[in-house]
Amino acid sequence: MNDVTTYKERIRDFYDVLSPHFRDWWGEHLHDGFYVTGRETKAEAQDQLVAELARRADLPVGVRGLDVGCGMGATSIWLARERGASMTGVTLSSVQVGLANELARREGVDASFRVADADTLETIEPYDFLWMVGVLGHLDDQRAFIDRSPRLLADGGRFVLGDWVATGELTDRDRRRPGRPGTRGSGSLRFPA
Repeated sequence: MNDVTTYKERIRDFYDVLSPHFRDWWGEHLHDGFYVTGRETKAEAQDQLVAELARRADLPVGVRGLDVGCGMGATSIWLARERGASMTGVTLSSVQVGLANELARREGVDASFRVADADTLETIEPYDFLWMVGVLGHLDDQRAFIDRSPRLLADGGRFVLGDWVATGELTDRDRRRPGRPGTRGSGSLRFPA
């Protein structure tokens, strides 16, 4: 077994064990929120992040989307409900797939979920947009995924990416800050006008 396989299995096992608890603690989303006023609940801020990214990406209503690293499906379900998107979500965790499909059935939206590895993801029919929030750190080769992503998109498709990033050189002090190495110099995505 190679290091990449072991790493993927550890990610899968982590989410298989903890996702039901995360849902109880954090709600249906597993990503950060976008706090506009600072008075929002965590759930409101999480929905606001999805809404803000969709707005900035100028996602058309009623398109097909692929949510890479979909977690428990809350973002795909929001996009299906609020934007009329037909969503497919992929994750390494079969437990997350079960939770996401259950939530989609309960919400009555056009969203389905399956187990797949983003590093080897292929699709028969391209999507109008790829959605990827808080997932880059789980990829074995981030550059390879980004380089390969146009093959997953229809002509004119959009890649919506939201993640913590370092926008400059990290100092040794930054690297010693557990769990927060990129905080100094982190920035938001810039979308073309």
